[in-house]
Amino acid sequence: MDALRSMRWVVCALVLAGAVARAMAEEDTYWINSEGGDWLVSQNWSNGLPSLAGERNAWVGTSALSGAVTLSGAGSALWAYIGETYDAEVTLGTNAALAVESLALGWWEGAEGTLRLSGANAALVAERYQYVGLEGEGRLIQTGGTNTCALDVYVGVYTSARGLYRLAVDSLHFDALSTAFLYVGVVGTGEFLHEAGAASITYGLEVGEASQSESTYALSGTAVLKVGALWGRLDADRLRRMGHVHAVRRERAREHVVVPGRHGRLAGHLQP
Repeated sequence: MDALRSMRWVVCALVLAGAVARAMAEEDTYWINSEGGDWLVSQNWSNGLPSLAGERNAWVGTSALSGAVTLSGAGSALWAYIGETYDAEVTLGTNAALAVESLALGWWEGAEGTLRLSGANAALVAERYQYVGLEGEGRLIQTGGTNTCALDVYVGVYTSARGLYRLAVDSLHFDALSTAFLYVGVVGTGEFLHEAGAASITYGLEVGEASQSESTYALSGTAVLKVGALWGRLDADRLRRMGHVHAVRRERAREHVVVPGRHGRLAGHLQP
């Protein structure tokens, strides 16, 4: 277990180093409209629209004022950095879609980056990673649509970071969040508020990676958590005995953890 944990730390460090290198190496475009506006208007950017296919990064929050940024249609970026040095907020409205290689909310310490996924049929798709609170404060508020991340979602990464992911999608007909791995609290503080909707985590969920990380995965309402494995401090049998889990069933080699509405708080320091 210690060797596996050390390996995950090494992988995480390499991923973050790659994020910094990519940010410095690729072509960038910066949000420049202090009054906010539509992501899809090229005049709102310093170097035209960001683009995933064109390998152009999007930076929102590099100046003191970025206003409220909204996405009304289909947009993309290689990396999307929201809340770089200053606070910034981006909202995906009805039928909006944002495709990125990776996403970072709250890039530097002292900055706040917020992404709101609120519109019906809105979609956020990441080919690699999502960081909700890298060194600063990150918030991903999902009350509609779907969020699909091919690899890892990290909530609260570095020591100075605070990350909040709120999932409250009022439907169980689809997976509102789909990812391979979910880490809530790497070294920083992470909080995942799972109030409604289904989260599908293919391989594993870990809460409180480091002993100094005070992090929480809290379930309530109609939340449904489907997860391949509960790592380290989270164990399905223990949770069942504690009354947090209503039912655990196997389906297609995956554990479905169904949590009743008035229960369910998974603290980051539970020991298996």
